[in-house]
Amino acid sequence: MKLPEERWVVTLKESPERTESCLEQLKLNNLEGFKMFYGYTPKQDGFYDEIDRNFVVKNRDIKPGGLGSYLSAYKLWQLLYKKEVESAWIIEDDIYFRPGWLEFIQSIPEMNYDLITFSSFNRVAKEEPNKDDLLVFKGSSVVYKCNQVYSQLSYFISRRGLKTALDEMKVITERTKDRNFAKHVLPKINSHSVYPSVCVQRAELESVRQKYK
Repeated sequence: MKLPEERWVVTLKESPERTESCLEQLKLNNLEGFKMFYGYTPKQDGFYDEIDRNFVVKNRDIKPGGLGSYLSAYKLWQLLYKKEVESAWIIEDDIYFRPGWLEFIQSIPEMNYDLITFSSFNRVAKEEPNKDDLLVFKGSSVVYKCNQVYSQLSYFISRRGLKTALDEMKVITERTKDRNFAKHVLPKINSHSVYPSVCVQRAELESVRQKYK
């Protein structure tokens, strides 16, 4: 599978150390062409006006930072949809690529998709993917059809996926963006995931390192 040429990192101007860490990861993995999308935080002027313009918030337990995550993703999707891109690769700034990730992605045959996510489903999965949904196997990773993906640490999304996300994420019923996406968007798109993940959050990586010191 070819990597999309439209590539973005979601980061924050308030967290330059995370931006720099992500840039290091991209350099180590010889990845080029990523643009920075600086997300939204509650401290920014007009933040809550933007929330009111874009969403109907039905879950009042969401923390302000969680709303920032919603808004950041939504505004990037809007930008990409207006650009009329056919597909895009979006990553978050706390990503760590596992060894062999690129070879596995390149081994995936070209396919029609609205979303392929490469991260962290195995943290919440209660069982391994159904073998009937298996599409690709290589080494210890598989690609399978899935409508329960939670993490958007790294994903490819098509134009149809963008449109569906923009339509269905306007109503917020869940405490986190990823769970809202799983509930309202995934049932309506052609979604795939990788199991186990080929990338993880840096916090997860550090947690494992501490555990096995």
